[in-house]
Amino acid sequence: MKIIISPAKNMKPAQSETIPRSLPAYLSHTQEIIEVLRTYSPMDLEILMRINPSLALDAADRIQTMKFDQNGTAAIETYDGIQYKYMKPLTFSDSDKEYAQKTIRILSGAYGILKPYDSIYEYRLEMLTKLNVAGTKNLYEYWSDLLYQDLTASDDRIVNLASEEYAKCIRKYVKAPVRFLTCSFKVRKNGVYKTLATAAKMARGQMVHYIITNRISDFEKLKEFDTDGYFYEPSLSSDSEFVFLQR
Repeated sequence: MKIIISPAKNMKPAQSETIPRSLPAYLSHTQEIIEVLRTYSPMDLEILMRINPSLALDAADRIQTMKFDQNGTAAIETYDGIQYKYMKPLTFSDSDKEYAQKTIRILSGAYGILKPYDSIYEYRLEMLTKLNVAGTKNLYEYWSDLLYQDLTASDDRIVNLASEEYAKCIRKYVKAPVRFLTCSFKVRKNGVYKTLATAAKMARGQMVHYIITNRISDFEKLKEFDTDGYFYEPSLSSDSEFVFLQR
């Protein structure tokens, strides 16, 4: 079983002394992307990435200083978004880290696909960025089905805990016998259960933590997830989507 998650826009150097265990699988692709980005000025990046001048300057600096070696920081401890905070990777034991390395895959516009303890450097590049690389019109086209082929090379079960921006990189290629299962989380608001972006990110992080620390390898076991008052609701679920409601 493989878990797919999104990267985070915010990044920071890892706060622990965890040493990266591996290099990203598609570094040559990353280098090709970065070489294209290095031709962009901060003003160009501001337009391309639809960000403010300050963020564009930061993005340009990261692009120009990007490295591709083992001396970066562990991916799962470098991303600094809500999902990662609730995933709590800094609390993982050594055996948790081993299971995470086998199970979690982080999808990335720059790196394609990452194991949690791959060595990475800070960058800013969303998958939906319309960057032309090697004759392709955007990053979805550039990565094509490569990420799906990587995920399914040794496993035919994927748990989707990524945002739609990244999940569709995989979903569009799924075919039998691969099973692609999305976990959705809804909270009650004004008497109605809804999917709220922040709450969903928190719950997706908690689900990753649950899977890793409990060594979950069976889809059915996911139904036992009960962190923060969530419970599996069979009437809203299907073979392709498990829905969890919060009490």
